[in-house]
Amino acid sequence: MNGEKQSSIKKLNLGCGNKPRVGWINLDRVALPGVDVVHDMTNVPLPFPDNHFDVIFAQQVLDHSRALPVIQDLNRILKPGGELIIEVMHFTSKRNYTHLEHCQLYSVETFDAYIPGTKWYSLCDYYSPFTFTKYTKRYITFEHSHRVYFYNRFVERWVNKSAWRQSYYESSFLSRLFPAEHLYITLIK
Repeated sequence: MNGEKQSSIKKLNLGCGNKPRVGWINLDRVALPGVDVVHDMTNVPLPFPDNHFDVIFAQQVLDHSRALPVIQDLNRILKPGGELIIEVMHFTSKRNYTHLEHCQLYSVETFDAYIPGTKWYSLCDYYSPFTFTKYTKRYITFEHSHRVYFYNRFVERWVNKSAWRQSYYESSFLSRLFPAEHLYITLIK
């Protein structure tokens, strides 16, 4: 029964590139091996019906678009209670400036504009005709190369202890002293 329930979950891997996922609908703008749907995600609406997916995985693809119309359409195709799992470059990452296709920078509070009750939603709710109910995970990662691993490991743990610490990190000298790498967030519709 549990396997039957698991197989009925509809999952979209948005912008899968050369990393398609087994058991997922893999969408990319290039017809690579394993891609099920060839479509440019910036060309909305996406070719799926409303309230279709239980889970959408967007790994390092929203950085390459003007995110508002894309996120609005992902909200449309996500079922109520569904999860939108996002990985983007953090605004302090040096890689934002080494990749020519990156068009948008992200902070831990960027997605608050879509969640009622947050401070940024009250300032932006007239821009967003859609909402998410909450986020369940929000995590900032740091480079783990051998030359910075020791202190970045400590900073990463300290920063991610609370939402307040994440906000403090971003608004203080710490984000310039210890630049982050990625932001992970899971939004619930």
